[in-house]
This record gives sequence, structure tokens and C-alpha cells, in this order.
Amino acid sequence: MITEEKAIYSNLGSGFNAGINAGYVLNESMAVEFGVQYIRSTSSLVGRITSFANSELTGEIESYTESTTINFCPALRFFRSYSSGELFFRVAPLFGLTYITLSAMDKDYTTAPDELREGEVEISGNMSYGLFASAGYTMRLSNHIGIAAELFSNLQHYVPSKAIMIKSTLNGVDELAGMKKSEKEIEFVDEATFNSSSGPSDSSASKMVKDKQFSFLLSGVGIQLSLYYSF
Repeated sequence: MITEEKAIYSNLGSGFNAGINAGYVLNESMAVEFGVQYIRSTSSLVGRITSFANSELTGEIESYTESTTINFCPALRFFRSYSSGELFFRVAPLFGLTYITLSAMDKDYTTAPDELREGEVEISGNMSYGLFASAGYTMRLSNHIGIAAELFSNLQHYVPSKAIMIKSTLNGVDELAGMKKSEKEIEFVDEATFNSSSGPSDSSASKMVKDKQFSFLLSGVGIQLSLYYSF
């Protein structure tokens, strides 16, 4: 029997990014701002396991991940004005609400008929933290309206506190309703106890399982286009 396993790395900070900022000019070179940023990553393949017996395919497992983050960004904006526009630099701490979905498909070709098991887990809890920095130029179209282009970078880290299974099917038939709480909910903690007979600690039917805490990287780099309005 041969099993081939491949890990495929993806960046949860990439994808669709949109936001809004409002601020107040303190002097001729600095302003304070507050922004809300929405980031939605695309679903991407992150792992594949293929099994063979006597050179015949017996099973396949594929894993996918995607994320949604809403960031709150209190920022300082430094700028220099010119006749045609404004050169600026922004820096802000990031405080984010993050939700990550992990999904998997497990195909078993050794049964008759073939079995297809599908599942989804939502990972959430705690805030993600990081730093936002950008540099760009605003071209004035009138006294109050301008168009800005900027190169930005999010450096962000996320340590979740829980995971909840939101989908479990076997050949399209739902299995979630019949599962115990310990089979579909996990609490992430600093230290978790395991043993060979029961697995993670607190694995009774009515309790949430405790597992070791881990982290995700949500960082990304991109180009942002903005509509600018000044009062």
C-alpha cells in the first residue's frame, strides 16, 4: 500500500479587499483616521492525500481553506501637498474579527458503491492583530474630490479559540444532527492532554473537546484604489 501526501500552502490574507476611512487633518502634514477594512480570501486547495493498493487508486482526500476578516484601523496619515495632489504614507494597528472555514472531501473507492464524505469546520474566536502600512498618491479632480492609488501591506496574525463543525455528510446524507458535542466542537487552549484511549481531554458527549492552540498568518500585499472626498 502506498500513500502520497502533499501540502499546498496558501495565503489567507489574499483575495478581495475593500474598506472605508474617515479622518481629521491636524496640520499641514499629518492627519488622524479611522478605517474599517473587509478582506475575503478565495477558497484554495491546501492539502491532498492519495492512496494506492497494488497500483490501484483506493482513496483521495482534499482539503480547502478560506477566510473572512473585518479589520478596525486607527491610523496616522502623513502627507505632503502639491499643486496636482498629495503624496501620503499611512500606518495603523489592526484589530480584526476573523472567521476561517476548513473543508475536506474524503473519497473511498474500496467500498461498493464508492463513499464520499464531506465536512466543513468554522474556526473563530479571539481577535487577530497586526500592522497596516501604505504609501500612495492622491490626484485632485476638484477642490473636494480626488482619486488615490496606494501600495499597502497587512502584517497580521490570528490565534483562534474554537472550532465548530458546520457540515458532515456521507454520500449526501447529513450526519451532523446525530453527532455528540465532543465530536463537533473544539476549544483551543495553551496546553491539552491526550491519551491513546480517549484522544483529547474532556471528550465526554456533552463537553467541548480541548485541543492545542495554533495560529494562522493573514498577511498580504496589494494595490488599493480609493475615491477621496474632503470637506
